Amino acid sequence: MSLARLYSPVLLFLTACAASCAAPRDTVFDVVVESIDGPLAPDGRFPSLFPLRSGAVLASWVEPMGDSHRLRVSTLRDERWSEPSTVAEGRDWFVNWADFPTIAESSEGTFFATWLAKNGKGTYAYSVWFARSKDAGETWSSPRVLHEDQSESEHGFVSLVPLERGRVAAVWLDGRPQVGAPRAGGAGHGHALTALYSRVIEADGSLSAETVIDARVCDCCQTDAVRTSDGAMIVAYRGRTPDEVRDIHVVRQRPGREAGFTVPISIRDDGWRTPGCPVNGPALASDGRRVALVWYTHGHDEKPRVLVSFSEDRGRSFQAPTRVDDGSPLGRVDARFASNGALVVTWLETQGGVAEWRARAMTPGTAGASKKIATASGLRLDGFLRMAPSGDSILAAWTDRFEGCLGAARLRVEAE
Repeated sequence: MSLARLYSPVLLFLTACAASCAAPRDTVFDVVVESIDGPLAPDGRFPSLFPLRSGAVLASWVEPMGDSHRLRVSTLRDERWSEPSTVAEGRDWFVNWADFPTIAESSEGTFFATWLAKNGKGTYAYSVWFARSKDAGETWSSPRVLHEDQSESEHGFVSLVPLERGRVAAVWLDGRPQVGAPRAGGAGHGHALTALYSRVIEADGSLSAETVIDARVCDCCQTDAVRTSDGAMIVAYRGRTPDEVRDIHVVRQRPGREAGFTVPISIRDDGWRTPGCPVNGPALASDGRRVALVWYTHGHDEKPRVLVSFSEDRGRSFQAPTRVDDGSPLGRVDARFASNGALVVTWLETQGGVAEWRARAMTPGTAGASKKIATASGLRLDGFLRMAPSGDSILAAWTDRFEGCLGAARLRVEAE
């Protein structure tokens, strides 16, 4: 098997433009798929990507090692991947197709990484650990637990957002309300109460006080968060009402008030009532001024769809959503703004009984044709496709179940 096949990322090449420019509303963009070589990562799975200040992209993934696992990172710079290095490894890790490690770079160039490790005998008893690297991933600090709570409950689905002065904000789902509390709606995972927490990792690795963003949320859908040009942080997640409506919610942390999140709002009344977690979180993208929110839902009519809503005022309000899927989506969404101002949305779709990763480029007023990125199995171990800007392109990576390693692609986004 060639290197390109072991990790053949697909990138989305885009028309050159300043990152802050907005695409004309009447311009239709098309996606062209291209392949590039990548780092040797046999058995790699569940990747995350993060754009570095230098223009390079940092990638992470999990590799099995007999009865243990390790978290690996590599950097793509000038079309070449660096030799992979190891963040951490262990035998007690919680390795999951939907709840996977995250990475970020601070404003001062420090790398941050999170992963999950078991903290009890229960299936979903695990903690979030983090480490830092000040030498571009060559060496890493001693691991620490992210949260104060040490109960044998679920902690995960982390999002990391760089702040000023070398700090990073972390957002995660926390199962501490489950401990000693009566089950909500029944027994077992998917019914116990879960909260959404946040805290800041300081530049020196110390931790701020924790903040409860929402005391009742969906218990195993990914979170996402972005920061806008005015310093505000936008957080998106799947909420949960007492009667099991699990629509998407958004909060905004005001600039200069790091403990001051707004009251959660539902972007759209989808009315998706389900007694179990759909394991399908939202995705956010921001070019500084604009914010885009993408999510999967069934809604009142129980028909699956992928929706996109734009904000032109740094996340203060969102426009009516647009549907972007091709009729039979499985969700697992991601989104990034291209350097020409177009938004690129990816999701998993079934076509003729075959699952495919698909992409579409769009603006608030137009949407180009959807394009196939790669064939998938449609099973859980496909994981989630993740993207990151890379110069005039967007790098995408995913778990390739057919080859037993990481897959990826380069998608060029051009005006038609």
